[in-house]
Amino acid sequence: MKFPINLLRTISSQRVREIVGERYRNFKRSKGTMLTQSAEALSTALRTSLRSNGYGGLSAKPDEFEILLLCTEKDFYILEANLAHLVKNFSKNCQRINVIVDRNSPKLESLAKLNSWDRIRVIEESEYSAELAKLKKYIDLYNPSRRTWILQQCLKTIFVCYSELPVLIIDSDTFIKTGFSPINAGVQQLLVGNDYHYPYSSHIRKFLKINPIGLSFVHHVQLQQPAIVREIYGKNPVDGLSGWLNTGVSTAEYSPVSEFQTYGDFILQKYPEKVQINLHIHHLHDAREFKRNIARGLESSLGNHMERCDCDLITLANKHLIE
Repeated sequence: MKFPINLLRTISSQRVREIVGERYRNFKRSKGTMLTQSAEALSTALRTSLRSNGYGGLSAKPDEFEILLLCTEKDFYILEANLAHLVKNFSKNCQRINVIVDRNSPKLESLAKLNSWDRIRVIEESEYSAELAKLKKYIDLYNPSRRTWILQQCLKTIFVCYSELPVLIIDSDTFIKTGFSPINAGVQQLLVGNDYHYPYSSHIRKFLKINPIGLSFVHHVQLQQPAIVREIYGKNPVDGLSGWLNTGVSTAEYSPVSEFQTYGDFILQKYPEKVQINLHIHHLHDAREFKRNIARGLESSLGNHMERCDCDLITLANKHLIE
């Protein structure tokens, strides 16, 4: 690279060198345009959020909310432990715990009755068959191996859009430590952390037409407010999700869209005063060890994460290795 630069200095005037140098610098800097825009969007959003609400956990007097979990029949043994934990620790302001299952809802309903879980509502995916039928052609645009995952994102979004209360969405294999307060006086916790995935932000730029923030909001747990979700997708979630899915298709990218990232980016930028940032600690625990020890109780089955660890969330890993 030295020879062309030296040659340019020899055969050109100072003015030509300045023009060429300026164009080259601008070309190099243009590669970082999205990063620059992301940093500016982030600083603006955090300034308002942190000044309004501080940082960390909210007070222990949350607004009323409901919980949503999605689960397949094969993971009912995990769900049962998680429901017992949630019923015990989210009893005061949680009005209902909803579970969307792929099939065999009577089995789960019997389990809830046996445990006297009167706040559990079991919903089969088939209850949303009309909405899913309209979305099928858009879901089918994605890689076959990811369509179930895409469908689950749509189910969660539709549920929240139809809800009247804020919805705390929890992956059925993720356990929340006690003391978690999701929303207080309209200010919600927003989990932020590692595992940033650029394709999600690329999609957000196309769908929301905003400069995306270079943070990850995809952390197995997220509080979503129905009014915010309806603002993102419109009052008809099928129409909104059709556009969301259509703009998300990306050649050779298996994971191009995330409803959690879409929601987090939107609310933090548009309503930062309604957000309290939580850079939480998230640990993984082997699902095989969990299953071996589940009869001994949650503390034992989760390897002391619940009582003797500084983490906020625990997610089971290696479920695919369980026979």
